[in-house]
Amino acid sequence: MIELKTPSGVMNLSTKKSKNIFIAEVNTTEGVYEVMRVYAYLNGKKLVQTIEKKVKVFDLPKITLWNVSRLNESGEIIVEVKIGDSSKIKRAILTYEDKSVELETGGSIFIGTLHIKSPEEAGKISFTVTAVDSFNNTATQNFVIDWPLRDAYSYFVVKNGFNPQLAIRLFDNNKLFQYIYSWDRNLTFIILNIADCNGERIEDNIVYKVLKLVKDYQSANLYFNILYRTQTCRAKEEVLNALNYYVDAVLKQNLPEHDYDVLKLFINASNKDPELVDFEPIIVKDNHGHTIIIDSYNKPRDTWMIVEFIKRNPYVASNDNLYLPVNMLIKEMAWNFFDNKFGPRYVDKHHNNLSDEELNRIYQPDSKDIWYIIQKLWDYYYTGIGKRYQYVKWWDKQEFAKQYPSELERKLILIGLWDLPNQVADLNHTHPDKRGGWDYDVVWGLRAQKLFVDQLEQMYDILEQTRTTSKGKWEYNWGWY
Repeated sequence: MIELKTPSGVMNLSTKKSKNIFIAEVNTTEGVYEVMRVYAYLNGKKLVQTIEKKVKVFDLPKITLWNVSRLNESGEIIVEVKIGDSSKIKRAILTYEDKSVELETGGSIFIGTLHIKSPEEAGKISFTVTAVDSFNNTATQNFVIDWPLRDAYSYFVVKNGFNPQLAIRLFDNNKLFQYIYSWDRNLTFIILNIADCNGERIEDNIVYKVLKLVKDYQSANLYFNILYRTQTCRAKEEVLNALNYYVDAVLKQNLPEHDYDVLKLFINASNKDPELVDFEPIIVKDNHGHTIIIDSYNKPRDTWMIVEFIKRNPYVASNDNLYLPVNMLIKEMAWNFFDNKFGPRYVDKHHNNLSDEELNRIYQPDSKDIWYIIQKLWDYYYTGIGKRYQYVKWWDKQEFAKQYPSELERKLILIGLWDLPNQVADLNHTHPDKRGGWDYDVVWGLRAQKLFVDQLEQMYDILEQTRTTSKGKWEYNWGWY
């Protein structure tokens, strides 16, 4: 028998013999165990041996992660760990970055709050829990948990005072917006500012609609910066589509971006009356029942050119009578210069023998040669209002509609009004003809169209002379030839 002093008192242990070895077993807790005496019996005689043998019995605390609660609005994580030990836990400490907090105990569960260093950033959160038992045995366990992008975004929303319900739905409904938040906090701030300014429920919110239109970060960045810098919180569907075309023109066709003041004029005018950005195809049936569709070949380019026209003629933005004429002018001019298979570019290549390098330099949406013709043609008709006779009242939408009640007819008339010829007689230069008389020199291609707009007033004077003199009739007939 063995007399054993334990942390809870003295106890006597029976032994079992195994191959001349006497063994005693005891269930232990943490502490110091001291073998005090050993009792043996030999031939009925009791023998006692005093032994001072101490044994220390200790184990390390076992730490496991029990639960994690993320408080995304405050940027905090509540950590619950379970700590097991055969004795009591004296202290438990959570260390994150350079800060340590004492965990509160609730039995075997210890709880503490971790304040994330950069809660706007998604990522891995690494922290350490250290446990010390009543015998100062210490154990340390490292943990890594996720701080998801959505939680980081939620903190950003609340911190900046945005509408959380709307903001979260925008985030959950669009992968591109999630990507934007992960890369660009400034753009995210702009987008949420516009969404709150609009104030509509998500399906009607301008941000939701634009996020469905744009396809990548670059497009979203330019589009939302335009809305933000022009203070645009609301826009009609036609305007949103037109701005998407404009963004494509800048990013994909490398056309220069306009100042925000110009874009604001354009947006406000288009919101006032979307005729300025009307890109609905014109559908006509001929006398044989064939369907003819007249549509813009390149809507991004044409939209950019409308904005450029507003830049050069800002007064147009305040007069909605001019929106449809400007819209048709730009679409007709763009087709004439860039899309017409047998237009001036074709003539310059095959008749005037211009090189491809020269053609590519001249035939650009921002080319000075192109805009000289557009501006001169517009100025002739616009400044001629009330000065020269014009049968078609294109500058007054009400009078124009009285003349031609059909919108289709009005559009077709405007196409004809802005049409330009590829060959023009030079009224100031003549040469001998085969009959011994004189004939006008003929100019081809883009030079012809420049000459045409330069000679419009002169041609008008010739037309006036046809009413009274035979000379006028002769010059008119040869001039138009």
